[in-house]
Amino acid sequence: MPPRLKRSRPRPISVEHMQADNPASMPRREQSRARACTRRPVKLVAEYLSRLCAATVLVIGVLVLSGWLLDVPRPQHVFSGLAAMKANTAACFILAGIALWTGSILAAAHGRARAFLRVLSLACSTGVLMVGFLTSVEYLAGIDFGIDQLMAQDRTSLPGDIPGRMAANTAVNFIASGAALLLLAQARRDFTWLLHGFVLVPFLIAGTALLGYIYNVEAFYRLRLDFTPISVDAVVAFLLLGLGIMNARPHFPLRRTFWSDSDAGAAARLLLPATIGIPLLSGWLALRGMELDLYSATVGMAFVTMANIVALTALVQWSAMKLLRSEQRRRLAESSLQASEERYRTVVAALFDGVVLMNADGTIKASNSSAQRILGLSMDELAGKTSYDPHWQAIHEDGSPFPGEQHPATMTLKTGESLSGVIMGLQKPGGVICWISINSQPLYKPGQSRPHAVVTSFADITDRKRAEDALKELQARLREEAIRDPLTGLFNRRYLEETLSRELSRAAREGHPVSVLMMDIDHFKKLNDTYGHQAGDDVLRAIGTMLLQHARRSDIPCRYGGEEFLVVLPHMTRDAARERADHVREDFARQAIDAQGQQVRSTICIGVAAYPADGETAEQLIAAADRALYCAKHTGRNRVCVAIDGAEKAASGTA
Repeated sequence: MPPRLKRSRPRPISVEHMQADNPASMPRREQSRARACTRRPVKLVAEYLSRLCAATVLVIGVLVLSGWLLDVPRPQHVFSGLAAMKANTAACFILAGIALWTGSILAAAHGRARAFLRVLSLACSTGVLMVGFLTSVEYLAGIDFGIDQLMAQDRTSLPGDIPGRMAANTAVNFIASGAALLLLAQARRDFTWLLHGFVLVPFLIAGTALLGYIYNVEAFYRLRLDFTPISVDAVVAFLLLGLGIMNARPHFPLRRTFWSDSDAGAAARLLLPATIGIPLLSGWLALRGMELDLYSATVGMAFVTMANIVALTALVQWSAMKLLRSEQRRRLAESSLQASEERYRTVVAALFDGVVLMNADGTIKASNSSAQRILGLSMDELAGKTSYDPHWQAIHEDGSPFPGEQHPATMTLKTGESLSGVIMGLQKPGGVICWISINSQPLYKPGQSRPHAVVTSFADITDRKRAEDALKELQARLREEAIRDPLTGLFNRRYLEETLSRELSRAAREGHPVSVLMMDIDHFKKLNDTYGHQAGDDVLRAIGTMLLQHARRSDIPCRYGGEEFLVVLPHMTRDAARERADHVREDFARQAIDAQGQQVRSTICIGVAAYPADGETAEQLIAAADRALYCAKHTGRNRVCVAIDGAEKAASGTA
């Protein structure tokens, strides 16, 4: 049987646990805690930003559409005198908000809920795409599909504003946004860059329109004078929609870098808003100053230039300091890691036990010199091998094959549990069996539930195993000698006393019979006096051999003492025992025993007793068989006598 494996779940060890015992690391640990506290809000924003954007876009669409349906002017216009968001534009934003919300939570859903969310997202995205496409066709072909005032009547007074029709750049934005939302609903990584390509379109168009409103450049928010202009609230909604789409998945570039815990993420969160906001603010201030005749255009341009130079210089200096600190921390970490690796490498190399590092696929990556010594292989010969390699000829302690899938390293990689004290025999290149005791420990990367590698350590226990085997053999031999008669090879009287009572107890529980044969060699003293004691020993050995030949596996043949023998016959009735006794007596009488070069013949008498009729205890049963034997010897020798209900009856034999 394979050995029982000792399993234990490894306790995760973190850097904080190791630093807790080091007083010198307290300030650094406090800094780590402070950084962790600042990272929590960042992670929350990264996780819920898409839903927040979706909800905002949805609210904008609902408010504007409510204003059109209820004929309330205020929700239709953010600023009086500017273009209003059209009713069909508001409806598309409602659909886009729903599509973004469902698409952002789609990856976390399962089963029917996931299928429902996907269908809903695809339907809303398709609606957005189709409205944008039909409106674009209306502008390009001069066709009116009747969708402009389908939801509400528009009475516009702005020049070039087509009643009920969304702006041309708004239609293009809805085409690109709808396509991006359709790809988002597919939840496939290979569409990531195509999706971002579509999202860039509304970002560029909406961003340009926002600059047009800030700097009062009408061409930026109206493609042509006879086209409807894009509204301010539509610009904001498109920017929010694009931001939500780009943040909808953890693997998207924006979320992976902008919201990361690294220095790169912190720099991006500062630099990106600054590079957008500073030029916008400085340009707007310069423009307002020139409009109020506070200074000339030359002074305004100089102001914008100087403001941008100062701001960008400060940002570059801040980024350089951030990168310098990051580089210093990296070098310090590399130096500490190198020193730690050198210490561990020295310790592992000095170990007397073998140590092997295996990858997740089970291939050997590294080993120490002790492992190479124990296994009899060099590192070049070990590299790349696995526990399934046919060159390994491994066995269990009982000699059965030890398959590769039961190797502790393989089991640890599958289950993630450590194993210890597994005994294995390995055939070394010279054909010698080397016995080892193996321990395996999984290695985990942060945030992973499956081990990426496993470390096995093993000790050469060949000498100990040989000593244990020799001790077991000695114990078995001593036990055999303690229960065997050295002359005849039969069980001795001590073993008989231990087993007969046990057999009778079993017979009482199970209700089966037990018989006993007690036999004695006729005229043994005369045989010793005539041929010598050596000849007598030869006769005793001959009867012992004969009893072993006649015995079943369950029978217990014993030398009772001197020339007396006793055989316990479980599951045998009195009649069957009498027949067995006759066969034994006849076979022995026919034997010509070679005793010291002389042919000697002898006979035996046998007494038969049966449980429970002749005795219910071992003493009673042996006494009944002894009386039957006495009867056989006094009625002519070479006889079998049966004890029947306390009386003795000669069964067979010759005088």
